Amino acid sequence: MKIQKLIVAGILACFVAGQDSCGVDADGDGFSGTGIDAECDDTDPLTYPDAVEICDEKDNDCDGLVDEEAVDVQVLWDDDDGDGYGDNSVTSFVSCPEIGFVGQGGDCNDADDTIHPGAGEVSGVYGCDGLDHDCDGQDGAHLWYDWDEDGYGGTSYTIIQCPVPYWFHPAVPFEYISEVGGDCNDNDWDINPGEEEWGGNGVDDNCDGVVDADADGVDNDADQYSEAQGDCDDDSVDIYPGAAEVPYDNVDQDCSGGDLVDVDGDGYRASVSYNGGDSDCDDTDVTVYRGAIEVQDGKDNDCDDEVDEPLETEDYDLDGYSQSQGDCNEWYSSVYPGAVETKDGWDNDCDGLIDEP
Repeated sequence: MKIQKLIVAGILACFVAGQDSCGVDADGDGFSGTGIDAECDDTDPLTYPDAVEICDEKDNDCDGLVDEEAVDVQVLWDDDDGDGYGDNSVTSFVSCPEIGFVGQGGDCNDADDTIHPGAGEVSGVYGCDGLDHDCDGQDGAHLWYDWDEDGYGGTSYTIIQCPVPYWFHPAVPFEYISEVGGDCNDNDWDINPGEEEWGGNGVDDNCDGVVDADADGVDNDADQYSEAQGDCDDDSVDIYPGAAEVPYDNVDQDCSGGDLVDVDGDGYRASVSYNGGDSDCDDTDVTVYRGAIEVQDGKDNDCDDEVDEPLETEDYDLDGYSQSQGDCNEWYSSVYPGAVETKDGWDNDCDGLIDEP
């Protein structure tokens, strides 16, 4: 009789507990898969009676319904082209994630996966192809002014209106623009997000907001220079102050602050500019560069693929002077005969001297 009473008491204890405290709880969620208050899936600790329903295609609360009133539903848009952005013309709805639907809208053409917010206006001439690729409401590219020609624009930008203005036409090269911004010093082509940071110069070389690399005083690459002594890459034995500089390789071998990109020192780089042409088509000749005055010397002085052609009479930069009137740079409006000379690396007054007093 005593044993029977103990059994009955144990069963009553299971009832009083409000759950099957006498069964086996395989997933450790406090509910077993058999007996009183059995859960519907004893292999999942997130599934048991009255559990919080979430978007996981399971009946978390064991009420016979799946994902109903889930706490982590999302606002979804239909994404037919699979570019990650939903159709702006279709009303959004709140639901658990579904195949073919995404959590962000803004797509102005959901039949073309190359058109969506953030896409570049890269087709046609400066983005002018009749299509609004980035869904900003207009055809045309976002371009940054790149005054130092390092491939990165500064903080000011323009939106090219289509049709393209004459001064942006490919037949009239204009190298002071870029599709990429982020340059924290657009007056120095050795400072931009693509540069390496090096210690001891007091400059944020790579525009990451941090000035100077960690100069630890240890010569890691055994080239006789540590970071504290000005080594801008202490993992390469070929890079140190005074090393032989190799032009146009995007490496600052001599730690001067950047690669050698103007061998002849005429103020123009030989690197490829935004429009696909070169700003200096002969970087060994100081009389040859984009916009130079064409003279009868058997050279393409102004880098327009023509040799010894007559001087241009068109005033492309609208500074009041054409090439035939002595303008030594027809693509920069602050350069013309008699202009005020400023410290900008240009021969502003066209007297053959750069940045003179």
